[in-house]
Amino acid sequence: MRKWLDAEKTASRILQRDPHHPIARARRALALYNLGRFADAQKVYNSVVVDYPSDVEMMSGIGWCQLKQGKAQEAIQTFEKALLISPEHSSALQGLATLNATQ
Repeated sequence: MRKWLDAEKTASRILQRDPHHPIARARRALALYNLGRFADAQKVYNSVVVDYPSDVEMMSGIGWCQLKQGKAQEAIQTFEKALLISPEHSSALQGLATLNATQ
């Protein structure tokens, strides 16, 4: 847990200097996700996808945040959108499999 807190703080400091730094935003989103702050993580993932709409890793992150927040239909749409860009993307496939297993 401590490592994720440190990662989030470090990414936040970088983003104070460069608010659009894509790697810092991605790391911050991942840290927030792993801290269980799914809504906050989703906002950060969304900001990256706005700038990089074909980034399937960030798009998949959005899907996982939606899944963790109980937004199954939104998550399905997000994972399917990621798979349109990269049909073999493992995280998006795993997300859909997880949703299918719970329904």
